[in-house]
Amino acid sequence: MPQDTSLIRPEIAALADYNAGLALDRFRQVYGVEARAKLDSNENPLGPAPAAIAAMRDCAAGI
Repeated sequence: MPQDTSLIRPEIAALADYNAGLALDRFRQVYGVEARAKLDSNENPLGPAPAAIAAMRDCAAGI
């Protein structure tokens, strides 16, 4: 399906496509590792940073 890209800023249009990483089978072949934790791009095994929590609380207090 054709897309209208006339509204997209050139800086955004020039960004590289999303790379989801290696599939599990390919990851095993390349690195020889059987188990791994697969996190999506927006996940962090440590949770949000304390500064991020404070910023969210500050913003929420004004709602």
